[in-house]
Amino acid sequence: MPELPEVETMRRGLEKIVGLRIHSVSFPAAKRLRSLLFKPSPQRLKTRLLSLVITGIRRIGKRIVIDFNSDESLVIEPRMTGLLLLANSPSPEHNRVEICFDDSSIHPLIYWDRRGLGTVQLLSVHTMSILFNSNRIGPDALLITAEDLQCRLGRSCRPVKVALLDQRGLSGIGNIYASEILFRAQIHPRAPCNRLLPQAWGRLHESIQSVLREAIQLKGSTLSDATYRTPQNRSGGFQFHHRVYGKQGTSCFVCGNPIERFVQAQRATFACPTCQNMRFLRKL
Repeated sequence: MPELPEVETMRRGLEKIVGLRIHSVSFPAAKRLRSLLFKPSPQRLKTRLLSLVITGIRRIGKRIVIDFNSDESLVIEPRMTGLLLLANSPSPEHNRVEICFDDSSIHPLIYWDRRGLGTVQLLSVHTMSILFNSNRIGPDALLITAEDLQCRLGRSCRPVKVALLDQRGLSGIGNIYASEILFRAQIHPRAPCNRLLPQAWGRLHESIQSVLREAIQLKGSTLSDATYRTPQNRSGGFQFHHRVYGKQGTSCFVCGNPIERFVQAQRATFACPTCQNMRFLRKL
């Protein structure tokens, strides 16, 4: 958390700063709180960002990329609790970076991170081509085809939910959306990828697209801890459409049987054992 829908919501909310020139950069929490991973150091980062013009806002998987009129881009990975805001933050004491613009009518861009696990890196075009090449990060989950999805994951003996979380296979899906996607596809999270029938891959691809696009339309999921906020410091709305995530012990939306919770690869998984049975597996 944040996952693809939340980071895409951030990207869209930041489009209004394209074309603006950076007037100042500050690091309000640097001496009070756990330091983020900054590359380069905050002082050098400040020096290199001053007076640059923002030329674009992109997303690579779960990362925001801010492009400038230079050969470097600012890559921000929110990880667990990071937010990019163009509004007052939930708690100013957790403001990690504040970027002000020449146009003072635009609210400063704030990178807020309560736990301080995110990363802020200024990277050259060459470095980005190495870090984010196709061997290190898979196709975007919104853009991958059903055929490519099966080709990239279908030979693995891993459980399908574990494979969906591996950003080398496809990028952007995290723990919340993996559970929701598999529920809508009616595929059990423990199903081995290499035993899924061909129609299962079509169902999985369709579910990936529909769940992620619906979540983006509703501006992501704000859970009970209220950590995730849009760039305007508002709650997302997709949490009201979760069918299994965080709902262990409650009745399934479809069949009425209890939702189960179990652990896979040290992450909580939620599923309906009735709706998500093993019917889409090849027989041994």
